[in-house]
Amino acid sequence: MQMRSSLALAVVFLWTVSSVSAQDNVSWWRQMFGEGKAAKEAAVVPTADVPDLPDSTVQEGPVLELEGPIKEPLEITLVDLPWGSVEWDVPAEIAALDSVHTPSDDIRIPGFRVQLFMGRLDSARALRQYIATELDLDFEVHLTPYPPIFGVQVGDFRTPLEAHRAKRGLKPRFPNALVVPAELTVESAFPVAGDCIRTP
Repeated sequence: MQMRSSLALAVVFLWTVSSVSAQDNVSWWRQMFGEGKAAKEAAVVPTADVPDLPDSTVQEGPVLELEGPIKEPLEITLVDLPWGSVEWDVPAEIAALDSVHTPSDDIRIPGFRVQLFMGRLDSARALRQYIATELDLDFEVHLTPYPPIFGVQVGDFRTPLEAHRAKRGLKPRFPNALVVPAELTVESAFPVAGDCIRTP
């Protein structure tokens, strides 16, 4: 405690003893410790002490005379400016990241479908045609290959709960129906209502 108070008294003493002027270009703390005086003396160079140089050392050159500030603005328009070009220097690592972009048709989202039949191709095609024309289902009918056999599946469901509800409604006509995982497209997983699309 005694050390702190003596240090504070020394700083106050030095500050009051030194001549601190706020008008100088030297910071106050440099003035307080005496460094400002040397900087002031170095900054002020009397012009009378500079010796005159002989005329032989002075090189003659063109004299630039300014009559005052430019008062008229420059009349440059965009048409007057020359057209340039831009050349992109894209590193190979960034170009590789850009090439990873896949179109939305290739993106697959995990989902579920209700499988109604599994068998030969001609039987699967006939059942698919029958479901699409005769039955009034709100689901899309899919013919899925599982070589060497084919399956008939309905719906594009994002959750298993939706798929099991649809299976329960189809169980009277298709008792062997079961919920299977499927890879859905973005459009089938997230259908957009036609009246919600607005064109500008």
